[in-house]
Amino acid sequence: RRTAVQSAIDQINDMSRTEFVQRLMTSPSVRFYEQLDEIMPVDIQLFAEHHESARVQQLETLLQAEHAELNPAQTDAIGLLKAALTGDESQGHLRGFILISDGRQTAETDPSDVTTRLQQFQVPVYSIPIGSQLAPRDLSIASVVAPDSVYIGDAAQVRVQLGAAGFDGEPLQVTLERNGVVIDQQSATATDGSATALFNIPSEGSGRFEFRVSTPIQPGELRDDNNERIFAFQVIDGKAKVMLVEGDARWEFRYLRNLLERDHRVELTSVLFQQPYLELLTETFIDRRLPPLQVFQEQLEQTDFLIVGDVSPAQIDDGVWESIEQAVANNGLTVMFIPGRRSFPHDYRSEVLNGMLPAETGRQQLAEQIQPSQSETSPSAFRLAPSAAARQLPMFQLQDEETGQPIVWSELPGHPWMYSVTPRPTSTVWATAILAGKEMPGEAVISAQEYGFGHVVWMGIDSTWRWRMRRGDSLHHQFWGQLIRWAARNRNAAGNDKVRMTLSHAIATDAEDVQVNVRWNPKGGPLDEQARPAVILIPENEASSGRSPEDAGRSGESPEAGRQVIQLRPSEEQPGRFSATLPRLTPGSWKVQLDVSGTGISPDEPVVAELLVQPQPSLELANVSCHRDFLQQLSALSGGQMIEPYDVEKLIRLLTPDDAERSHLDERSLWDHWGTLVLFFALLMTEWCTRKLNGLP
Repeated sequence: RRTAVQSAIDQINDMSRTEFVQRLMTSPSVRFYEQLDEIMPVDIQLFAEHHESARVQQLETLLQAEHAELNPAQTDAIGLLKAALTGDESQGHLRGFILISDGRQTAETDPSDVTTRLQQFQVPVYSIPIGSQLAPRDLSIASVVAPDSVYIGDAAQVRVQLGAAGFDGEPLQVTLERNGVVIDQQSATATDGSATALFNIPSEGSGRFEFRVSTPIQPGELRDDNNERIFAFQVIDGKAKVMLVEGDARWEFRYLRNLLERDHRVELTSVLFQQPYLELLTETFIDRRLPPLQVFQEQLEQTDFLIVGDVSPAQIDDGVWESIEQAVANNGLTVMFIPGRRSFPHDYRSEVLNGMLPAETGRQQLAEQIQPSQSETSPSAFRLAPSAAARQLPMFQLQDEETGQPIVWSELPGHPWMYSVTPRPTSTVWATAILAGKEMPGEAVISAQEYGFGHVVWMGIDSTWRWRMRRGDSLHHQFWGQLIRWAARNRNAAGNDKVRMTLSHAIATDAEDVQVNVRWNPKGGPLDEQARPAVILIPENEASSGRSPEDAGRSGESPEAGRQVIQLRPSEEQPGRFSATLPRLTPGSWKVQLDVSGTGISPDEPVVAELLVQPQPSLELANVSCHRDFLQQLSALSGGQMIEPYDVEKLIRLLTPDDAERSHLDERSLWDHWGTLVLFFALLMTEWCTRKLNGLP
């Protein structure tokens, strides 16, 4: 008997998870699917990052297939539930979800909206955990956090996160290589199944540099294909040129100016209109007036990022605004407006300025007036809630320097004052306000819009310096440094004075979507309404061969076969804007070349951008244990339960509708008609008259 039990246990241990699920669903002895089908209609969905329907007859074949279209590199159970709950056909028909999974939600999807919908529709989730809760012994490169680009002279800080299940307390060696040459080695000790190694890589020359980080394969590891990862970053020659224009030396100006002066990769020009001047020197240390208009225009041509603060109309005239508008539209300048309580923008009546602002209306608000604080408590303050679009931008991807974990924006020090706006339809909201833990979705605090070749950003708070509390320059410099580098990268986009092309990623993985955006300058001439520009994807080996775009034609070949042509979609909201999402490309170097044939525009030189595609190690390999806590919480929040695989009969009982007796009482009153009452009294009268006529009492 012991031998039989041990044999059964060994058989289960040798069984893959897909085989286990297939047997659970279709085994004749269990009859799990058959019993479910007898109770109610069942829809089977296979899911990874994406999902597709399946029939039980195909289950064995489908579970063994690769399913590249589902992107197995990630798992998104929350996305599956969300798609099912938002479908029109699901309303009123869903009785529940049965989630058979290891509980590893590797895709970045917010579960709060889904759990709210589950509770609202009263749709329970019954989860069946698959796999062991104990992580097998395995060492892996879980993630590499590196900047997309740095300037020459910067030290690129690279954070390597190791998955080290079963290696707690053991020293682990992490090696950094470039072109097969070891650059640096770090030792890290695993704690709670993970370890972190930090590398500071100097940047001495411009160009794109590729690196390899790896750990030695240890005895007893589960896998040996997740111990290395390739990453790269771009080194840019030159400095980011920033101009800071302010009316008065408020705290935001002081901290921001000091921060930028300490950044050796930034060339700063400051103008402060109102400042103390004792006339002991011929001029103040900080310029207190703008240069002559022609000189100012020349400065703007070399500027990457312009910050305009609380300046009054007496300090900046319409000629200055026209120069700024032309620099933004034609040269790709990014301008940020930081409003103030005194003058800007409510005292202005400039049509040029109003045309640039990414806002229709605005209002100043004090947190204490909206939500007065209680005595002996911290003053009320607004906090930022970045939008989904903003979270894709580097300045909103702040990390704690000590732990390497993403910063929770709602936990940062708040802001007592804000200038919220109603954004234009053509603008993008980057952040809204949170007050006392409640979101204010109608209060856009940070918004941005494309304007010609440049960008205009509205920064509705003037106290980012508060993020320095107990952190120093850490987060404050991260935000502004990334913002400035983002602006400089946009200004240096591929193109000319007629057309510009930008990529959302200069370096991407083969699991990421890369967005390409093309902007035409309306001042460069009208664009044919029937114009259908495209981009040609050229692999590195073909790009070096010198094959012309005309030779490729619009063949639509797969990337593996060579070039691929992707048509750009025109924007309905912004004329002269085109965009497309590139397909998932194979790892390697690619050139993205703009094809403007048929548009009426003939650029002097080809508009080309470089794209490096790296292999994305599956997040599934970082931790292969069963995350039972996730399944338990999801089930509990939705009103369901977590059911063990050996107890699926309990799940059948929970889903089987109960037979209940129902009683219905229908009361019907008698003798309640007026005719009956008249007849009753008539009979009484007849009886009384008869008795009297006969002398009866």
